[in-house]
Amino acid sequence: MTNDPNNINPPLRLLVAFEALTQQPPEVMMGVAGREVWLAGVWGHHERWQVHVPDWEAQVIFNAASIAKRQNAAGRLLPPWARPLIAAWQMLDSAHHLPSEGARFVIVADDPPGPRYEFSVGLAFAAACYARSSGSVPPTSALIDALERRLRLIDR
Repeated sequence: MTNDPNNINPPLRLLVAFEALTQQPPEVMMGVAGREVWLAGVWGHHERWQVHVPDWEAQVIFNAASIAKRQNAAGRLLPPWARPLIAAWQMLDSAHHLPSEGARFVIVADDPPGPRYEFSVGLAFAAACYARSSGSVPPTSALIDALERRLRLIDR
């Protein structure tokens, strides 16, 4: 994964959706190495996390307490597509790589709707948090393996 905007070529729909959501340019632009998934974001959302997926016209807003219960910030259950986000959150929290300030992310992928796209959303979320907390991102294969293991745990 790269955090250098000169090394990625994000789709225009990512930038348009991000600026429509936040009315500001992104602080972070990332692409996951070996995958067709991109993230634009800003940090510091008052300990709340907002993940917007414009290709589905969907978003979730959560905080540490609500996601631990698999709920959004309003106390409603998170949608099924957010399972990889829950897994990424748990993985990051257990590895102490979860930034505390919250963020607003827009994530797009070139995968068709379905499990691979959902997984890509969790993968991009995890990579952005690793980059923020430690200044680097594990290899994509390591992130995929860790996220798959965590997904199996939450599905039990």
